[in-house]
Order: sequence, then C-alpha cells, then structure tokens
Amino acid sequence: MTTHPRLWLTAADLPRLRSWAVSSNPIWRHGLLVAATAGKQVMDAGKVPGGDPGHPGATQHPTEMYAEIFAFMSLVHPDKAARDDYGARARALLMAVMKQAVKGEGQGAFRGKTFSTYDRSRWHGEAFPLVVDWIYPRLTAADKRTIRRVFERWIDENMNANTTGFNHPEPVGMTNDPKLLRDPIAVRWSANNYYTAHMRNLGLMGLAMDPKDDVNGKLKRGFESAVGAFLYVNDHLRRGDSRGGLSPEGPYYSPESISYITQLLLALYTSGRDDVATHGQQVSIAQNPYWDDIFKGWFHLYPPAPRVIHDWQGPIWEAAWSGDGSVQSIRDAIALWGPLGVYHYDRGDRTRLDRVRWIQEHFPRGGKGKLRERAARSEPMIDAIFYFLLYGPGWKSPADPRPSFAKTHLAEGIGHLFSRTGWDDEASFFRFICGYNTIDHQHCDGNHFGFWRKGEWLTRDRTGYADTNPHSQYHNTLSIENDPPKTSEEWVKRMARSGSQWMAMPAGDGKIVRHSEGASYLYALGDATPLYNSRETKSRDVKHASRSIVWLRPDHVVFFDRAETGKAGRFKRLWQQLPSRGVLSGRRVRAKTPKGQQVFLTTLLPRDAAIKVQVGGGKPVDDSIMTHRVSVEPRRPEKRATFLHVLQGADAGARADATTLITAAEGGYRGATVKGVAVMFPEVVGSAPSTIRYSVPSSVTRQIICGLKPSSGYSVGKRGGGATVEITVTPGGSHRTDGAGVLAYR
Repeated sequence: MTTHPRLWLTAADLPRLRSWAVSSNPIWRHGLLVAATAGKQVMDAGKVPGGDPGHPGATQHPTEMYAEIFAFMSLVHPDKAARDDYGARARALLMAVMKQAVKGEGQGAFRGKTFSTYDRSRWHGEAFPLVVDWIYPRLTAADKRTIRRVFERWIDENMNANTTGFNHPEPVGMTNDPKLLRDPIAVRWSANNYYTAHMRNLGLMGLAMDPKDDVNGKLKRGFESAVGAFLYVNDHLRRGDSRGGLSPEGPYYSPESISYITQLLLALYTSGRDDVATHGQQVSIAQNPYWDDIFKGWFHLYPPAPRVIHDWQGPIWEAAWSGDGSVQSIRDAIALWGPLGVYHYDRGDRTRLDRVRWIQEHFPRGGKGKLRERAARSEPMIDAIFYFLLYGPGWKSPADPRPSFAKTHLAEGIGHLFSRTGWDDEASFFRFICGYNTIDHQHCDGNHFGFWRKGEWLTRDRTGYADTNPHSQYHNTLSIENDPPKTSEEWVKRMARSGSQWMAMPAGDGKIVRHSEGASYLYALGDATPLYNSRETKSRDVKHASRSIVWLRPDHVVFFDRAETGKAGRFKRLWQQLPSRGVLSGRRVRAKTPKGQQVFLTTLLPRDAAIKVQVGGGKPVDDSIMTHRVSVEPRRPEKRATFLHVLQGADAGARADATTLITAAEGGYRGATVKGVAVMFPEVVGSAPSTIRYSVPSSVTRQIICGLKPSSGYSVGKRGGGATVEITVTPGGSHRTDGAGVLAYR
C-alpha cells in the first residue's frame, strides 16, 4: 500500500471509525474522547514536551504517547476542525522529539544511547512511526528528512540491541535463513519482551515512510530485518518451543511481549505486506496455528472464576502463574488482543472477534463493570485506541466462548498442562508444569502443580519477582542438594544452597514425558532431572528427579516423586505451598483458605519423613495467596528417596478422606488408596516388570496403574474377598493401557 494511513487502519476505515465517534458510543464518549481530552490538558499545561526529560526509562509524560493519541484523533474525530487541531498537536510533539534526536547520540533529551532500545521504547516505541504514518500529509519535506535521519539511527541501534541477552538475531543482516535458527536458546530468547519490542519498532519504522523518502534504503533494511530476521526467528519459536498458545516468559511479561508481535502483524496486514510468497510464512496470522491456539492457552491460563480481594479493584482473575510476577493478576492485555480483534473484524470472522471482545470485557482487573474506565486509560494511551477500535457502537456482550473449548489443554512447547472439571464458576482446576528454564523471567518450577477449587487456589506457587522467589522451594516441587557450584557469585550460591533447579543455566530441559486422562482422572509424568544439573556451575550429581501425578477429579491429587543423587547424605526435600499456617497432626497437615475451605496434605512416603510447617518466606507479591509452606524430607538422606503424597480439597468442617499406602509384593510399585480408588506408580521410571502384585482394601472399586507399556494388553487377576484383595497384573490380556501407559479399570 502506498497511501496513508496504512498502519493498523487505512483510509477505507475512516468513514466507519468516524461514524463510531458519536456520543451514543460509550467507548468513544467515556473512553477515547476522555483520554484525548486529558492529553490536551496535559499539553496545554506545558507538561509535554516541556516536562519530558527525554530519558530512556519511565517518565510521567512521554511526549510520543500524547502525539500518538492526537494523531489517531486527527483521523477519527468527526469534526474537521478538531481533526486539524489534533493533527497540529501531533506534529508539534513529534518534531519536538525529532529535532533533538537528529543531533545524534549524546547528552540531552531524546539523544541517549539506549533511548530507542530500553524500557521507554517497549512501552511507547510504536508511537513514533504510527504518528508519522497517521499525519504523513501534514509533514513537510524538511520534517520527513529529519525523521528519516532519526529512524536510520534508531534502526541501526535496534538491529544491534544488547539490552538483554540474545537481543537480536545473528548474524546481523541475514534474513530468511535457517542459520538464524541454529542456536535453540537464542530462538527461545526471541520471546523476550525487549526482543519483540525491537522487532515491532523496526518493522513500523520501516513501513511508516514512503519509499521515495527512504533515500538511503536504510528504512527498507530495517523492515527486512524486522520481518526476515526477528519475526522469522520468533515465528519458528511459536511453531516449536512455544506452540500451544502460551509464551515462556509467563503471565507477567508475555502480555507485553506478545502484544508487540500482534501489533507488527496487524501493521503488515493493513499495509498489504503480509504476502507469504514475498516475505515468508511468518508475516501471516492465518498461517501460524499459534494465533488460533492462543485462545486455548489464554482461556486455560485463567481459573474458572474471578474473586474480589479489595473492593476498589473489583473482581480479579488470579491466573495459573509461572515465572516472575509483581501482581496477583494479569495486566490488561488490550494491546495484545486489540490488534487481533481488528484483524478478525476486518476479515469478517465474528467467532474470533467475539472471543477477543469477551476476553477484554471480563479478564482485565475490574471485569465488565470497569470496561469504560479502562477504555479511558491515559497511561498508556494505546489502550484507549485499541478499545475504540475493538468496540463499535451498539455492540452487545458476546456469549462466554470458553465452553466450546476442550477442558484439558497441553501447551506442549513450554510444557504446561491444564485441566478442569468444567467452565462454570464452581469448577475445579488443575495445572502441571515441566518444561525448559533457559530465558529471562522463568522460574525453577519443573514438576510444579497448582490446584483450584470452589473459587480459590488451594495450592500454587508463591509468586514473586527476582531475588529468591524463582527458586524451587517457592513452588510445589522438590529441592535436591547437588555439587557446590564453581562460582563466586552469591546469587548462584544461594540457589545451590536451597537445592533449587537452576535458573537460566540448567543442563537441559524438563519434559512432560507422558500424559493422558480418563473420565475421572488426569495423569502426567514429568522428568525434571536436567533442570537440577548445570554445566556452567559443574553441578552434576542429581541422577534422577521425576514426578508421576494423578488428579482424581474433582478433589484429590496423588503424586509420587523420585529423587536420586550420586552421593549419599544430600538432602531431597519436597515443598508444598499453603494458603495459611497448616496444623500438623501425625503425617497429615491441614490448612484453611480465606473462604474457609480446607487443604489436607498426607505424607505416605518417606516412612521416616521429617515434616515441617513454616512461614512462606521469599519476597512475594502483595496479598500473596500462599502464605505458608510444608517441607518433607527423609530424616536420613540416602542416595535415593521416594515421596508419596495425597492432597485433598474439602469444604469447611469436612474430614480428610482415609488414605492407605500400598507396597507391591512384586513388581516394584508403590501407591495409595483414597475414596475407593487405588493409584499405583512404578518406583523406577521405565521399568517393565513381568508381574505386578499388590493388595488393596476390599472397599477399592477403581484402580489406576501408571507406568505400563503404552497401548498394550494386560491381564488383571483378583484373589481374596475379605478385608483385602490381591491384584496381579501381567502383560497380555484384554485390558488395554492408553497411549501414556495407564491402565484404568473397575
């Protein structure tokens, strides 16, 4: 496309959008117009550009943010005089920055070396090229020369950015070449929020100006780098190690990092630069299954219902967390979903558009009741723009789209498994993690699980940011002592002393090896062994660390852990996070939730368990859901340790269901019975016993045997009829295991 505007909207859209800018449209009247009017007041008070120090970090009044909303209003406001006023304001603010930046790198406002690549460029970097595109006819030839010179420098800085590790594809200048994908760690780092911001900004700067104004061809080079290098690598990640609709950075950063991708993809679409034959499959939303899977991933990331912690906040959705976090809920992701909504609207895809609209009505803090308030948000003002683009006048709240999705979802790329009993508010919800931990903001959470019941979390991670919170001890998994690290860095030593998995430098990836489900259960096997070892620190003594876990829907979780080190005397310690100070009685801990529900944790193995209840520790977010934790470890640490636990959620006043330890007389299996179900696990993963023989109480009516040969026949024999029944399982027979090697029968 050679006309303007062409980024996010085109001239063909303007009549419709101006017809939306009417007082009968609450998103205009109480949203965008309010934000723009507030912006004019800030400018008229001299706070922009005069009050903008022009540094690369956070600032109260970033000039480009105000220019962006003014430029947008210069297109969509129904009154021409108002459009002209907004256009003049946008140009004045844009050129105030450009006239300083064109002086080159140096001291002074907007000239810092990292101005185009640090935080401010993430939060507002899209504004500069959007303003240029949206007011292009208002710019003079001299304006365009100045802008082009600034963009050329910023493009070079973004193509070579080093704000964090692996912040740009290498070798620089190479495009659409598999050599860019050789380092799998570098590919994973393309999920980083700085990386995707550089990509977006490069792409938009390369698209904003006309070819005749790109006299040196450097803007074209920036576009080619954005699409043929940055997006090429990130697209590969979304099809591979991020497939399944989620992103490895976790719910705190991924709404930002993914939003920068969707903003670029929308610009490619509206500018006619999404031709796969010309630019590669990465430029098309429709060509990558990730952009359909994102609905599955996002819906499963949230529990069945929101809850109110503080009245002033309104309802918030406490996501199934992973990675860094400084708040309990996911931030408003309109900057991610807005571009997808605009795309689906333009393509006439009402189903996906309604999904986006439902998400933006309900999931942000405050829910549906604070939609207008969010639509008027003045920081960042891009939110007000996308709310306006997403909701036209007369729109009606769509039906809840979640029930149309399967109740279990595996985000295979990052190793996150989700399942729920339903999509209603009272549903139970379970999540399990075992994946990689090699990029920024990930935590040491291999084999962690969370459990939600009747409107609140009964157990989950102790969410926090940096410091020690990423360590395994603040998740529901094991800490295993390893060889002392060969390093002088204290943060590494702290991690080692706690027995944590390694953050950013494990020897390899964790993996959900198998998973399956039946009508009444979900099963998973996670192997986290490589996460506990590290080549960098020469810590290599953990020989095995795995968890077999079965969720007996809706209220019980049975899990079996195996830990082995090469040397004896090294601790193996299980952690379970709790919503209150638990009371220990024998081998069972009972804790209460804020709503009065109960959590029971029963330790069946190790037999000589030392069980402690303690304060949560670390540096959690405000209003942390998990306030305490339980540790379980053998009193005498040997080379090998096994743990067997039953966690139960129950109503206030209910008693814990009785549990029984089962030890197979033959075959090397251990298990537990609870509420008429026996769940059996192999002591050694991958063992293939010719016979498994064990006894269960006669009250057991269902059995779930894990770790057998997948998709194979077995015979099941029963003997006895008194208080116990002997069960014998042998290969060959009419009972079939599923694809994960689980034999479930009555």
